[in-house]
Amino acid sequence: MKFRYILFLCVIAVCCYWVILPVHSSETEAKITDFLVTSTEDSVLVFAKVTDCFTTDMEKAIFAGIPTTFTFFIHLYQERSYWWDKKLAAIEISQTIKYNRVRQTFYVFSADGKFTAFHDFARAKTAVTELNGVALSSLRCLKKGEGYYVMIKAGLKKEKLPWHLEYLFPFVSLWNFETKWHRQPFVY
Repeated sequence: MKFRYILFLCVIAVCCYWVILPVHSSETEAKITDFLVTSTEDSVLVFAKVTDCFTTDMEKAIFAGIPTTFTFFIHLYQERSYWWDKKLAAIEISQTIKYNRVRQTFYVFSADGKFTAFHDFARAKTAVTELNGVALSSLRCLKKGEGYYVMIKAGLKKEKLPWHLEYLFPFVSLWNFETKWHRQPFVY
């Protein structure tokens, strides 16, 4: 009888831990800020930044050498009255931050395989969470005087740890986030 009582208390404690933990882990919600759509002579450019996305557990894991990938989803639509809006372009941009403990250097990898090295964690965090002038579409696809809008959201990919290490780092599953979609209208 005593064994059942202790087992019951352990089950209740574990359930409370899993219910309360997500409340404390999401104290601040990640969001898109400084969202700007502009153009050059031939392209539509997008600038954006993700803020409030790093938790202390995530920072500890990055310092332990676990790679973290931020993904930006960007869509360009043409507004049409009395009809569904037409999607003109959609791109997905991934940027990964990884720490090399031996060299004490942070590497930020882009989707095309290029990387930039940083010795300062704050600068590496800024580099992985910002988009600076990403070409979304050619201006030849747009018509003058028409209404368009760009939708953007960002997310953090769940990294699969090798050799079942997710049991040792249970907080990795709490990293997953996606911001809300943000819309920026413009007229070409």
